[in-house]
Amino acid sequence: MATSQATSQEGPCLPCRPARRRTTAEVHDYVDEHVGVLAAMWRKRSRSYAQLGFTAVDGGG
Repeated sequence: MATSQATSQEGPCLPCRPARRRTTAEVHDYVDEHVGVLAAMWRKRSRSYAQLGFTAVDGGG
């Protein structure tokens, strides 16, 4: 099930209850690309996001 995969990979997805009128979700995820282990963890998370149908937007921070 996609929800349990997202919860285990990305942490809790809140709210965890269905919303009748809600059709979209927005995920904010932050990465420090200058720290190797954090960049590697981001790459893994980004693959999971893509499998769930999310698209990435570079915030350019």
